[in-house]
Amino acid sequence: MDHKKPEEDLQREIEEAQKQITVGAKYEHYKSADKTYTVLGFVVIESEIGVLYHANYGKNLTFVRPVREWLDPVDGKPRYRKL
Repeated sequence: MDHKKPEEDLQREIEEAQKQITVGAKYEHYKSADKTYTVLGFVVIESEIGVLYHANYGKNLTFVRPVREWLDPVDGKPRYRKL
């Protein structure tokens, strides 16, 4: 694998993300409490860790978002709130 970061660093970042984001848990987006998502796991996007999550509405699409964006607050509140 050709990453900018060593695999050990990526693994460490995944372990840190797991302390804050629960795989298998349902979350709601701050804009739409009626739209929930289930976290499926973590992925590597180039040299960044991402959250893989599934929409529990509409076409039931699966998405990925960088962990930093998932955890980034909006107006001082979490962007994704655990149910």
